[in-house]
Amino acid sequence: MKTTPVVKMEFESILGRPYMGLVEISDQQQRTIESQYKAYQDAEEGLTKRLKLRDDAAAKLIKTLDGIGVRPVREEKLPPEKLARIRAWAARNGHNVGPRSRIPYVVKAAYDKAAAAGELQESEKI
Repeated sequence: MKTTPVVKMEFESILGRPYMGLVEISDQQQRTIESQYKAYQDAEEGLTKRLKLRDDAAAKLIKTLDGIGVRPVREEKLPPEKLARIRAWAARNGHNVGPRSRIPYVVKAAYDKAAAAGELQESEKI
């Protein structure tokens, strides 16, 4: 009768979570797991490299934008009653904004433009 050895398996991190256990495992299962873990590690390394490339490109772009005076948009916190008025305007003007979801910047900018042009109904004014 063939016995299956008990193996302690530890993985530092798989998708950010540690894994560990004492398991009975066949040689074939162990080879499969080792192969899959190696593939995972290779993919993780590739992802890390791509994220670094993305972050480096973003830093370069931000530096260029800063140099010409383009700054990040700081969204102001509006009270619920004002948000409701913007949502009412958005619904009347074909923008799809959920009753509790964040109002996209482009919708807020369109609302501000309509307000500046005097195109708001009285119930939509802030």
